[in-house]
Amino acid sequence: MNSASHKTQKAIQLIERVQALDLARPGHKTMIDDIKMTNVKIRSIEGDIFSLKHDEDRFVQSLWKITQIEQIAREAAEFLDESEAEHFFSYLDSRTQWRSESDLDESASSRTVKLEVFNRDDIDPRLVN
Repeated sequence: MNSASHKTQKAIQLIERVQALDLARPGHKTMIDDIKMTNVKIRSIEGDIFSLKHDEDRFVQSLWKITQIEQIAREAAEFLDESEAEHFFSYLDSRTQWRSESDLDESASSRTVKLEVFNRDDIDPRLVN
């Protein structure tokens, strides 16, 4: 197998890993532990984050998926050549737009919460108070 097809296979493998997350159902504690290991921070931009309490399991599962996708995206940025990385990130862009639109319903839109989720390791320590 030549180098170009290996790179293509790698992009396909990463996409398959992202797709497999839709079927993954780890336990609540496992998801919490995984989230803690990724060192993420959550900040409310709009709405009341405490309104999510009644749907905590769904929130934790969504956050877990975000952290897993972020880890896969880091691999793509590090290991794929420019063309394959563009293919992978185009897939993620299309998936994000589709999921955002399909997950909205009338009852959810009345209680929208907008959050910023970021990795603490990516913060410049000079910017932290």
